[in-house]
Amino acid sequence: MFAKDLVLDIVPPLKTSDTGLKALHWMDEFKVSHLPIVNSSEFLGLISDADILDLNAPEESIGNHRLSLIRPFIDKEAHVFEALKMVTEMHLSLIPVVDTATKEYAGVITTQYLAEQVAQMIGAQEPGGVIMLEVDEKDYTLSTNSADCRGE
Repeated sequence: MFAKDLVLDIVPPLKTSDTGLKALHWMDEFKVSHLPIVNSSEFLGLISDADILDLNAPEESIGNHRLSLIRPFIDKEAHVFEALKMVTEMHLSLIPVVDTATKEYAGVITTQYLAEQVAQMIGAQEPGGVIMLEVDEKDYTLSTNSADCRGE
């Protein structure tokens, strides 16, 4: 499963002309603590709720403030595990997806949706169990018989 398969269009990106107050409203509405900022279709970076709360005038447009945006993103062809790794390492509430060939912003994957899709992918909803075997060390080997692999 690739990032392009998980892109959501329900969380809109901010524009530099949007205000900090609008960003906080969207963060509350979509239950995220980060939002991407784009200029046309170019991904500029992520802004967090903490960044907005630190602004002196959140009613002004975001472009009027000097921001130090973080720029985490994954390529649209990246595997879902790459998205999971980046989200957990950077403590993000969503991860932007960018087509690195064209530098075009594709959308985001929220951590909630990512967790749901990974759980489905690994079959976490299916009933099952874990069987634990206790075996003496001399009776255990981690190799296969090459004849078995060839079908002989």
